[in-house]
Amino acid sequence: MAHAGGIRQAYGNSPSDVAAVTAWLESEGFTVAPLPAGLGWIEFSGTVAQVEQAFGAQIHNFATPAGTRLVLASGISVPGALAPLVAGLVSLDGAVSTPALTAPQPLTVSPADLAVLNSPANAAALTPKLAAQLLDLARSPTQASTKREQARPSPSCRAAM
Repeated sequence: MAHAGGIRQAYGNSPSDVAAVTAWLESEGFTVAPLPAGLGWIEFSGTVAQVEQAFGAQIHNFATPAGTRLVLASGISVPGALAPLVAGLVSLDGAVSTPALTAPQPLTVSPADLAVLNSPANAAALTPKLAAQLLDLARSPTQASTKREQARPSPSCRAAM
């Protein structure tokens, strides 16, 4: 199995792409947090007005059972050269979403049916195990046939690259 550095190099964001997005965020007045080792996102902070101005977005306050949350009320835009690099904003207030299931639910299918439902042919989500199977990560990154071309960056935000 490839080590984390090899996976990051083969499938992650390039340091130059992350530097370009970081430089733009800083030029817009945002404070950029230290980057994660995997370069999968860029966490930054600023005001609502800065986010609305820089990303051409509208942000509204919405009441939720957990309190008031900042929510994007429109899409975002970034300079054309950065558009292929930025996939979106992950969080506007640093709050983690609540899980869809809050209590364990019993299985209602047989183990054989569960195996069929969870086979790669029926996958509805990409798990690390499934990704390893599909990308054949047992081979070296230079032998793997697929390269991840997207990334992830975030007021306190995470901007998905």
